Amino acid sequence: MKNKTELFNELILKMELTQSQLARWMSQENTKSARESIRKKLKGINGVTKTDIGLLRAVEYLYDLGYDVANVEFNENLGISSPLKLRK
Repeated sequence: MKNKTELFNELILKMELTQSQLARWMSQENTKSARESIRKKLKGINGVTKTDIGLLRAVEYLYDLGYDVANVEFNENLGISSPLKLRK
């Protein structure tokens, strides 16, 4: 059984998400502190939570359905501002 950090890294690699793209999913914005938190999770410095894995599994589901999960934007109400497009 993989530990949560290994699974976190595996899911990010599968979907080819950058730290900036993942920051948008995890904190609804691409900030230096959000990217730093992700970097620390990737390296195992900070722990990966079940919530982190749950979010990535939900994003993975969208990815497996063919959606472009790398390009998401959130509005001021923290909703996705426009529908996700299908990957090419």
